[in-house]
Amino acid sequence: MSSSVSYKFATPGVTDVIPVLLSPSGNIYVQGNSGTQNIYVYTISGIFVRTITASDRYFGFCYDYINNRIYCAGSGTFGTINVSTNALTTVVSASINDVDIGQDGNVYAVTNSGYKIQRIVPSTGVQTNIYTAGAGAIQADSYGTFGGITFDSNGFIYCNTR
Repeated sequence: MSSSVSYKFATPGVTDVIPVLLSPSGNIYVQGNSGTQNIYVYTISGIFVRTITASDRYFGFCYDYINNRIYCAGSGTFGTINVSTNALTTVVSASINDVDIGQDGNVYAVTNSGYKIQRIVPSTGVQTNIYTAGAGAIQADSYGTFGGITFDSNGFIYCNTR
């Protein structure tokens, strides 16, 4: 029989949170969803560690083990968090729904309200369209937009559609 534990995040002004990422250090990174755009860091036991000031709302996180960074998919920016310093840096301006890191070390992002999948080089912010939904391109589904993104161990991209 398994059991689970859930915590209510106690930071003042944050009654609900959106995406959660557990880092290898055991810290949990969450985006505030109630009147704030900041990212909050907690221990695995739910103890508040710090606030990372953000000027955007982030909808997806992924972890880069090689560079000890968290990549953030924002409503208006693509950002990185240096886990050693917990410093957030905006890399490029883009509307991003979700991110994941590929086997090549680049970040792959669902951008432009779900109509594109782009490769983003984290060090430079250079964006390259990989797929686009709509007429004359990959038709995601009857709505034509992509939602989340992930990779399997063979490097294939999987996306949900809306």
